[in-house]
Amino acid sequence: GSMSSLRVADAFVVKYSAAGGQTELNPHRDGSVLSFNIALNDMGEFTGGGTWFRSLDRSLRIDRGQMLMHASGVLHAGHPITEGT
Repeated sequence: GSMSSLRVADAFVVKYSAAGGQTELNPHRDGSVLSFNIALNDMGEFTGGGTWFRSLDRSLRIDRGQMLMHASGVLHAGHPITEGT
């Protein structure tokens, strides 16, 4: 296939906040072929977090501006943050 056949099927921003906001995202599978996570905050601005993968039994953390790509059918979650935003 050609790169011109790629498209964004769904895009959303999740803001995690340990002070009474959303702190995590439950395990799920996305409804596309590939998923991309782009960190908008420096890792020093929060404690915890990252993208948890069942197959790895761990979370992967990325720093601001970095991107994590994975197959959308892989079970993953937003690992809870305990401090910060």
